[in-house]
Amino acid sequence: MQLNGDNAVIELNILGQSSPNSREGWDRKWLTVSIKVTLNGFYANFQTELLSDDFIAFIQSLQKALNTLNGEVELTSLEDTLYLKGVINYKGNVEWSGFLVYPAGNGNKLTFKFESDFYQFERIKNELVADLKTYKIM
Repeated sequence: MQLNGDNAVIELNILGQSSPNSREGWDRKWLTVSIKVTLNGFYANFQTELLSDDFIAFIQSLQKALNTLNGEVELTSLEDTLYLKGVINYKGNVEWSGFLVYPAGNGNKLTFKFESDFYQFERIKNELVADLKTYKIM
């Protein structure tokens, strides 16, 4: 998934399930994800583990925003390594705010804000659905 904004690019690439052979359903829900963020003056690149349920909730918020053409979308992570919130403004643009924490727990925190176009929602949703289907999560 790639989100492009004003002087900002956020890439989330699902690399695979963290524990694909586990017998525990909870363990199979964790995904290894590469996060690359380029902001005006900053660059972050790291891997972390995110819960598939977090992506599913984000996909649902994207679909709701697409259906209503307003509102907000939100991607959160259980361990607070990633937070991304987009609010559709009166001009039809999306005002994003969020943060990254690395390493998980008490690592360094980068907060950010930027604006993007609404038209990316459909593409982002479709990319995430395809990625999750690859791992039989959706």
